[in-house]
Formats: sequence, C-alpha cells, structure tokens
Amino acid sequence: MAVAPNRREQLLGQFRLLLEHSSDEMFDRVEAPIAESTDLYQIFVELAALRNEVRLESRQVKTALDQFRASFELLQSSQEAMQRELDRRRDEEQERHHALVRSWMLALLEIRDRLESGLAAMEQHHIPRMVRRVWPGEHFWLVGMQDGQRLILKRLDTLLAKEQVQPIEVMEQPLDPFRMRAVGTGWRDDVEEGRVIEEYRRGFLWGNEVLRLAEVIVNRKESQS
Repeated sequence: MAVAPNRREQLLGQFRLLLEHSSDEMFDRVEAPIAESTDLYQIFVELAALRNEVRLESRQVKTALDQFRASFELLQSSQEAMQRELDRRRDEEQERHHALVRSWMLALLEIRDRLESGLAAMEQHHIPRMVRRVWPGEHFWLVGMQDGQRLILKRLDTLLAKEQVQPIEVMEQPLDPFRMRAVGTGWRDDVEEGRVIEEYRRGFLWGNEVLRLAEVIVNRKESQS
C-alpha cells in the first residue's frame, strides 16, 4: 500500500526521534499512524520492545561485570595476602637458618680457642735435656702433638675462612665499641692512649656481621701507677 510523500517524511522523523532518545515517554509522543500505515506502526512497536530488551540485557551485563570485578578483586587480595604470608614464612626460615649457622660458628670458635690454648701450653712446655737423653721418645711425642694441633688448627681456620669468618684486627687499633670490648687497661709508652695493646680473646667477623666481639686491653695512663 503506497504512502504519501509527506506522510513518509513524518514517519521517518518520528523514527529518528525514537532512535535518538532513550526515554520511555518518547514512545508515547509518537503519533499513531493512520490505518494505511499499520505495518510501520508494528515496526515501531517491535523496535521499542527490542530497545527494552537491549536495555535489560545491558543491565544484566553490567551486573555480571560488577560481580566479575568484585570476584577478581577478592582473588587479587587473597593472592596478595598469600604472597605476604609466604614472604613472612621465608624470612622466618632464613632467620632460623641464620641463627642455627651462627650458633654452630660460635661453637667452632670455642673449639678453636681450646686448640689454640692447648698448643700454646705445649709450646711453653720444655722437656729437660737429661730427660731427653733417658727417654727420647717423650720429646718426639711432644713435638708430634704440637704438629698435630697446628694441623687441626690450620684446617679449622680454613673451614671458617670458607664461611667468610675472619679474625678482627685489634692490635694498636683505636677501641671500637662495635667490634671490641675492653676487659682491662694497661700502659705502654710507645702506643697512643685509647689504643689496644693486648688481645685477651680474639674476635671474629662473619662477612660484614660481628660474630664475636674481641676482648682487649686498652692503653691508659692511669694504669701506669
């Protein structure tokens, strides 16, 4: 059925208004076509229904996106919390390992002190010449013991050096409270006051960390009297 040109323009204008505006009231502003345009009116009705369906689908999609975003944020926060917990446990494990190794290093230093003291005592022990003539094996036994002690001490020092354990240099150095502990005072004219003149107990470094403080005797004029 043919439609007059002016009526066609009117219908196209109403159709454009319907597409440009999303308000439901706009549909009410559209004038019902005359009976001869019943098919076009049905198209408008179907377009309005389609628009409502699209709007409903959009709302559902937005709701789904919001739920997905909330789920993703929850998952991300859970993952971050798990990572923090893993980092905390790893740090605790490293601290425990560090403390365990440190205790073993200190125990080895105690053994080293005993070996060094024993070697010093044997080196100060002298067998009388008459005894050497009567029992020459006594002298060779003592020399063998000294050599064995030196060998064990050397191997222990090598083991400690591999673990970056090094002795602290203290002789004639200024007193460093972070590396040394003064256990007494003395006096020497050839050393400046406040410097170390005797090492009472050797200190050690473990890398950049002080493993054991050095116990030293410090030069002071008051000690001269």
